[in-house]
Amino acid sequence: MNERRATTALKAAIAQPDVVCGHLFEAHMDDGTVYLTDLGHDLTWNGHAYMSAGQILSYEPIEESLDISTSQTTVTLSGGDSDSIALFLGDDYMLRRWLIRTVVLDKSGQVIADPILIFDGRISRVTLHEDPDSGESTVAIQLVNALILFERTAGRHTNDAEQQFRFPGDRGFEFVAAIATTQAIPWGRSA
Repeated sequence: MNERRATTALKAAIAQPDVVCGHLFEAHMDDGTVYLTDLGHDLTWNGHAYMSAGQILSYEPIEESLDISTSQTTVTLSGGDSDSIALFLGDDYMLRRWLIRTVVLDKSGQVIADPILIFDGRISRVTLHEDPDSGESTVAIQLVNALILFERTAGRHTNDAEQQFRFPGDRGFEFVAAIATTQAIPWGRSA
């Protein structure tokens, strides 16, 4: 856990016997935010109900670096829960924001101190795995931190030069520039 972000209350709580550590996951999707936890029970924090996600099977440790670079992790959900799969089949999930926090609870299951934000990133890839022998399926969600947005290549241009670069000899965009500057195109109305 990152000492720089740990409050005095959290440091004191960790030193106590019988504390439980877990994680809070927030997935900001089109239909709203999904709140999950890897704890064995549901948890309410900051006005949100985090569902105990038996479907969260694992997540890779997050590595910190002194470099300004992208870090990543992968959260693996059980695909046996149809909600996990539906979350990614029904939404446009690419580059949606995910937050991961570490939470410390006392032996009665109450949050001792504010959870620490350990990862703030975006979805870069979702992979569905199905094992036909066992019938089990998993959903692996690769997350990258927000620096990935700076490394992203801008979209494709719809001009002849880029078309020739990608598809030499294709004449699909050859006259687009001439048409755009010499002719008015009456979109949505009669000429």
